[in-house]
Amino acid sequence: MLEVTGLNFHYGNVQALYDISMSMPSGQITCVMGRNGVGKTTLLKNIMGVESSTTGRVAVDGADVAALPANKRARSGLALVPQGRMIFPKLSVMENMKVGLSARTDGVKTVPTDVMDLFPILKTFANRNGGDLSGGQQQQLAIARALCGNPKVLLLDEPTEGIQPNVIQMIGEVLQMLAKTRNMTIVLVEQYLDFVREITQNFYVLNRGRVVAAGPTAELSEDVVTQHLKV
Repeated sequence: MLEVTGLNFHYGNVQALYDISMSMPSGQITCVMGRNGVGKTTLLKNIMGVESSTTGRVAVDGADVAALPANKRARSGLALVPQGRMIFPKLSVMENMKVGLSARTDGVKTVPTDVMDLFPILKTFANRNGGDLSGGQQQQLAIARALCGNPKVLLLDEPTEGIQPNVIQMIGEVLQMLAKTRNMTIVLVEQYLDFVREITQNFYVLNRGRVVAAGPTAELSEDVVTQHLKV
């Protein structure tokens, strides 16, 4: 389980996150939603340790990691698939995935076959440079790289952005499988409501850095969508 308690964050003198508290269960997919610029990406960066929270607690299976830098949070079980994918364009697909192995604590030095099996196209293009892949293929690579670290918690920032529908469907199926078979905690920032309703169990809505709505996805009402999500 991932728990965030009383998290506040400032960019200099400007406060961007206000007293964020969330609980994301293992074995389930939780979505963080909101209009552009409300703090969703900032929240994921604070959870991962890419940004340093002003105050607050971030706990993985009860262990507070808020004082740890990002690399040590990765070794504690957190993994982030960033917006824009951020793969290494001049490294091969296989080399990109091997970067993710640095987060492991079990000494494994080779890309696990079960990760390769999740995304068969990566096996086909193992020696191709990451920058030569399509957007959908790069998104699969970014997820696979994160999974190579054997995380307990997988954070994804806009995983469907710029991706064709058949790849979105496949990514959704993979995420559901990971939550179910690996008991993984999955948290995604996402704007695509149909995707959210199809694969997630829980939601939080942010507005101006604050949680303004939360609950089971099945109870995500049109009133909440109209008030906080529609442009």
